[in-house]
Amino acid sequence: MALHFLAEAAFDDLLVAWRHHDDLKRTPKVAVTRLAASRSALEDARSRMRRLREALYPTSDEHEDVLVTALCSVLDEVVHLNWRHVHPHRPGVAVCICGEHIAIHR
Repeated sequence: MALHFLAEAAFDDLLVAWRHHDDLKRTPKVAVTRLAASRSALEDARSRMRRLREALYPTSDEHEDVLVTALCSVLDEVVHLNWRHVHPHRPGVAVCICGEHIAIHR
């Protein structure tokens, strides 16, 4: 099964961030601020990849935590959104990985 183009892009970004951070860690006398910024970028890339993977390719255990399953018309893909996708200021609304808001009906 081929990865969705968003997952491919997120995975590429994660690898770039990981390699960059690894290179910086091996660089002698690198500034702590550069290392911290690199680590932050790596964590952001990891988080993005995890959100995409959970939404597009949830594991059997993660299916238990799905709050809403919907067809995303923007991505033309079924997405499975869990509590990590809930809008921080609008309870009852999940944010699709494309950015659209989807009502959670339980």
